[in-house]
Amino acid sequence: DDIVREGYTRVSGTLSITNGGLDITELVNLNKIDGGLAIFETTLFNVDGLANLIQVGGGLFVDNNPLLQNLDSLSRVGSWNESISIGFNEVLTSITGIQNVGENLNSVSLNRNIALRNIDIFQNTKVIKEFLQIEECSSITNLDTFLALEEVGGDIGISKNLSLTDISGLNNLQSASSLEIYDNNNLNEIVGFQNLVSVENGLDIEENSLNSISGFDKLESLRSITIGSNTGLQKIEGFTNLAKVSFVSIGFNLQLQEIAGFNKVTSLDSVFITSNLQLAEFDAFNSLASMNNLTISESSIKEFIAFQNLKECNKLLIGNHGKLTILNLEQLTTAESISISRNDV
Repeated sequence: DDIVREGYTRVSGTLSITNGGLDITELVNLNKIDGGLAIFETTLFNVDGLANLIQVGGGLFVDNNPLLQNLDSLSRVGSWNESISIGFNEVLTSITGIQNVGENLNSVSLNRNIALRNIDIFQNTKVIKEFLQIEECSSITNLDTFLALEEVGGDIGISKNLSLTDISGLNNLQSASSLEIYDNNNLNEIVGFQNLVSVENGLDIEENSLNSISGFDKLESLRSITIGSNTGLQKIEGFTNLAKVSFVSIGFNLQLQEIAGFNKVTSLDSVFITSNLQLAEFDAFNSLASMNNLTISESSIKEFIAFQNLKECNKLLIGNHGKLTILNLEQLTTAESISISRNDV
């Protein structure tokens, strides 16, 4: 109330605008906020009362505003260099009123903005120190706004975006802690990621409508790869420079026919290739000499030609391959447990 009554031009901390709080139309004198700006649980249609705001020192948080249509009146703010979080704004269609987004941000979260189509504000952003999350934004079709992005210090999550067809906007990404691409119903292919060198933790690609996965050709090491339940996925290839990974799981991809690549991997603990019922061509992991656990089950493989140089495997299970006739594991000399069952070998 003091901000309105005294006609303040500056807020030294964070300004929070919510229902029952400030009348935003009376903030015409405000031009500087030293901290962040939070707009949450309001019935605002726009933020026109902030049209004279030129500086925000902290992050922007816009959450649970069911009638908010745009953020155009924030266009005079000179720069945004902290976190940007925009979520649960059902009729918000564009965030391009947020201009001058910086090269370095703390975090970015776009979550459950079902009408949001235009997110073209991150063209200059190269580094996100913490995380990038885009979830349940049903109208976003691509991620081209992130073409300059090179580094994400934390996790990347791209999930449940019903109209998303293209994620090549992430092709200049070089490093991230983890990358999850999950349940994007119209995402038909994953290609590129040709500059991605380091993923500290896991790569998780699950429950998308993919036909193919390729690329990741500069990726050298990561902790785990999970590719699962992508019902239209037919081919996995790439990963041509991957040398070290602890765990690989490729399973329940019911149309998967071919797995190729991974042929520079020399350090690997466990692989599970399971319930890929149409898998017929499997030529991968041919530089690997030793591992702990190898399980391959329920496929249409006729001739087993992967793992051609495998010499040591503590636990080996090959089962439920109705068409398997040739098992090429001549190099294998050491194993603690071997189970080969229900195959036509």
